[in-house]
Formats: sequence, structure tokens, C-alpha cells
Amino acid sequence: MLLLSTIVVLLASGCVASVQPSDAKASEAAKLSATNRAKSRLLISWKPESPDRRLHEEDMQHLSEIGATPVRSLRNILTGLRGQKRELATALEDPNADIVRKVNEVVHLKQVDMDVVEMTDEESKETLLAALREDNDVEFVEEDSVVSLDPLVQNRAENETTPEPEEQHSLRNYTEAFWRTMVNDPLFGEQWYLDQPSDADVDAPEAWARWSAFLDGSDAPEILVGIVDTGVDFSHPDLRDAMWRNEAELFGEPGFDDDMNGVVDDVYGVDMSVYPFRGIAAGSIGDDNSHGTHCAGIAAATHNNSEGIAGIAPPNVVRIVALKFLDFFGFGTTADAIASFDYGLSNGVKIFSNSWGMFGSLPNALRHAVDRGRQRGALFIMAAGNDGRDIEFGLRIPASLSLEFPNAITVAATKRDGEIAEWSNFAETAVDIAAPGEKILSTVPGATYVEYSGTSMATPAVAGTAALLYSYGEVLAGRLGVSPVTPEEIKKALTHGAQMTPELKGKVKAGAALNVPGAMSALRGILTDRAYAENGFNPESHRCSELEASFHDGLGADCAFYGFDSAVRCDFASLFKNFKGESAATSCCACGTKPESRERETGETGGEISIPTEVLSESAEGRTSDPAPPVPSGRKLRGGRQAGSK
Repeated sequence: MLLLSTIVVLLASGCVASVQPSDAKASEAAKLSATNRAKSRLLISWKPESPDRRLHEEDMQHLSEIGATPVRSLRNILTGLRGQKRELATALEDPNADIVRKVNEVVHLKQVDMDVVEMTDEESKETLLAALREDNDVEFVEEDSVVSLDPLVQNRAENETTPEPEEQHSLRNYTEAFWRTMVNDPLFGEQWYLDQPSDADVDAPEAWARWSAFLDGSDAPEILVGIVDTGVDFSHPDLRDAMWRNEAELFGEPGFDDDMNGVVDDVYGVDMSVYPFRGIAAGSIGDDNSHGTHCAGIAAATHNNSEGIAGIAPPNVVRIVALKFLDFFGFGTTADAIASFDYGLSNGVKIFSNSWGMFGSLPNALRHAVDRGRQRGALFIMAAGNDGRDIEFGLRIPASLSLEFPNAITVAATKRDGEIAEWSNFAETAVDIAAPGEKILSTVPGATYVEYSGTSMATPAVAGTAALLYSYGEVLAGRLGVSPVTPEEIKKALTHGAQMTPELKGKVKAGAALNVPGAMSALRGILTDRAYAENGFNPESHRCSELEASFHDGLGADCAFYGFDSAVRCDFASLFKNFKGESAATSCCACGTKPESRERETGETGGEISIPTEVLSESAEGRTSDPAPPVPSGRKLRGGRQAGSK
């Protein structure tokens, strides 16, 4: 969902270039083309095959072998045509032949277990639809539908907040002075949504510092994020190092389907807006619109490369998979979106960022695809839309999926002052969380940068955070010896770790806005509680007294979180150290000693959340560190809700 908040593209050199408005007639033609494409297609989910059906198929095979003419079911015919041309259907001599002779193509989506059937015309599609609705083999069948980006708004929203020049200068100086030790991206100071004095931001730099301290030089699992959109400019200097690469195609023979997945040269992703689907590789146009590239930059623009901006996810965490299904004017179909999900799932995508939609009833096919994604550990993040409406009871595709599925999140947009944007959709239960969406600077094709506004921009901010959480969760789960983090736990961490604000109460389910370090803290609590539970511990009865507050690790937890009365758990506590190298096992409760019997042995008082001294100063008890700049006056480092809070 997109508002074009400014029609000036910012070049790294300081030059400007205008963004031309779309041609209305061409846009209508593109919409008509997508509509015609959808009119001829059906999405089918078949019921699980029973032993009786397999016996029936064996009988059919026997009849064929003895020269009899078997009456084949629609299921047998259509599934037999997967990947085949329609000429095969013309030789059929059974009663269903008249219907299937007009089948143009059957594409099987293996990961979501659906077939997309394209007919030669709308009339034949209606005939097949009627037949399938009466077929007992069919779980559901439905028509394809058109979806799109929200129409671009060329003028800035009436109530959009723009800092005065002096305030903007102060913001830039603040951001650059405080975090310049972490990033050297020249436009980082323009990214108000990452960090600013008013704190109506996501506190991304604090999360990066915590992430670095947590890894302590170890490798981080890379998480694939699918940008389900208009494509991604894979050659952009701020994105090329963040792109996923299909090595079989990258090092294979050009023009050949090296990995035999049905798509030729899909090095960086796939273009589902055309048929047959084609790969995105060198020599192809990654994004002919700019919307998808902008979303990709918000989530994953490379840090510390002396180029442009910094994405929310650290560069050692995320890889972007281009899943293009929207055309130049932002139109596509539900079937193509689901095909994008299917391709992503087959290649290990964990997070799907969806900044598109429309009003209407949710298709069963989308429900089915998201549920299949849940079974494969995938999270779907969706824009709430830019209509300025309460969507609690007005279903929006795909945003309303979050009401039904624990692996779906719907995102509203906030402004620079932390309030929800006037143009953002909202809902007390149908929208989960808010994130910055006003005047968001990010990448666009041609090695340039532009500010867009919309829930489209808020969505990849959450997607980038989710990627960081997935990677963090995998490392932490491994250290705790528990099963991998789930998409349901990622969603819970995002909402429980969000920053509560009165302005968002009743506007989003969490009543809160995205906070990256807060989400990390929440996920730590979720996984640690699960570790306790799986090892037979009650997390509430095995924590230290609140008096044990002198220890703070690099992630914001103190002794109230790490203290145990069991020697078994001391091994776990020893994994976490503060900036002085003290472990939770030695600084909190004595191993094997019950909390109530231990007296406090230190006169230290609690301090700030500790982050490595080379990044920022430790201000507790007047301690400072020369290598890092001082914390600006009034700055408060947040750690999100305490672990285990509700």
C-alpha cells in the first residue's frame, strides 16, 4: 500500500530526478489485462486420496490395457495435464473430453498443493467450474481475482508531518553523532524511522548492537525474505549483496532450467506476472515499477557499504528473494500471488512481505496457501491498506488473514510523531501492530533513493525485524537445546515486544508500534520459558529475588530473569555475560542456592542496558567509555517488556 509522499528522488550525489505520474489509460489497460487473465483461471484443491480411489485408478489402468475405453474423472484428467499442453486433451474419448479440450494449461503448485487451471475462454471456465463444484474429489474450487497496489497519491497527505529545517538538521546530527560508529551509510541520518530524538522510531541501532554482542563473532543463520511485489532491482548497489542467489542457475547454463524447477534462469527470483513464468537474472528487468525495490531496501539495504541507507535487518541475517507478480502498473492476480508463495516455500523462504491488496471476501486459496506456509514455518506479513478506514468488519485481501492464522500479521502505518497516519487503515483486532510508514527513504531502481509513504513501507519494516528475530531465535534455541523457533512465536514476540502508546490504543490489536530490541527481548523470554517448560521447570518459581538487579546483559535482561535455584540451569545462565564479562550464573543467584536464602552481596545499583563499549558508553554509576560518544541528553534505552510478561 503506497502513498508517493514526495516526487523527488534523492541521489547519493545530491542530484534530483523527478518521478513521472503513471499514464491513466495505460494503467487501465494493464488492469484490463490482469482481469482477462483472471477470468480464464480456476484454483483447485483436491481432497486427500483414499485407498478406494487408488484401487479405482488401478481398475482404470487395467481397462486401458485391455483396449476398453475408461471413463476418466476430472481429477485424473486435469492432474494428468499438469505441465502439458492442451493438445493432449483433444484425443480423449470420454464424456469429460468436451470440457477439457479447452484447457490451456494446468500448473501444479506443489508446496501449497493446488492446481491453477487456465482455460481458453471465460465460457469454458464457467463450464468447468460448474462441473468441479459437483465433483466429490474437490476440496474447493474458486475463480481467480485481481489484486493491486493502492493507487499512487502524488501530493503529500494533508496532515503529514514534516519537520522544520532546524528540527531536521538536529535530527540528522543526533542520529549521525550517536550511531556513526556502527554504520557509514551516507543517507542514514535521513532515516528518521530507525532512530530519532522523539523516540517514535523502531530503535534499530540498539537492536544491531545487541545482535552483535549476542553473536560475539559467531555466524548467524541467513533468513530468506520474499518480497511479493513488483520485483526487486537486484543490481542496486544497496541491495546486490543482500540478494538471494540460486546457485544452480547462477553457475548453470544460460537459457536452461538447470535446477529443473520449471523456471529458466531464476537466479534472484521469479517473475509470475507473465506466463510462462520466467526467472529474474542478469539481463532481465528486476523491477519495472520501483515499489518492490523500495520495500526490499527498508527490510534489507546493506549496512556499512558507504552507499545510501541501512535496512532494518543486519546484512549477515537476511537474503532477499524477488517474487514479482505485479506488473508495471501494480496489477496482478491471486493465483500469481499464490504461485509466488509456492516458489518461495520451495526455496526456503521464511518471511513473505505483502504490500498489496483489495477489499473483498478472502479466497479459500489464500487461506489454504497461508496454512501450508504455517506447516513449513513461514510467516506472512501484510499491509493494512491506505484507505483511512476501520477494517474490523470490512474484509481486506490479504490483510484479514491475520484474524484466522497465527502465522499472519497485518501492519498499520505511523507518522513521524508516533500517531497512526490519517490514511492508514486500522482495526482493534484485525490489525496486529503499527510501524513507521510516513516519508520512508529507501531504494528505487537506478541506484537512487526516494521517500514513499504508506502501509506498504510499514510492512517490510516488520518483515526485516522478523528476519532478525528468526535468525536470533535459531541461535538462541540451539543454545537452549530446544526445537526451532516457530512463526507463531515470532508473531508473539513482535506484538509483545512492541512499544505501547496511548495513540494506538483501539487502532491496532497490540496497541503498540514496532520496537526491534523490544521484540528481541520478548522472543528471548518466549524461548526461555519454553526451555524451562520442556525441562520440567516452572519459570515463575525459579527466578531470583527482585533485589538481584545489579546484573544487566547485552540484551537487557537482569537477575530477575536469569536467576535459578538449580545447578542444572547454571549451565544455561553461564552462556550470558554482561559488558564486563560477568556471567549470569556468577552475578545472580548462587548455583544450587534457593533464591530466598541468598542475600545480596554487592552494593552496585542497577544500570542501563549494557551494550559493547566500543558502540556506546555505559552510563550506570557514572561509568563512561572514551571510544564511544556520550548518550544524548534525555535518551532512554528501551529493552521492551520484561521477559515472560503478557
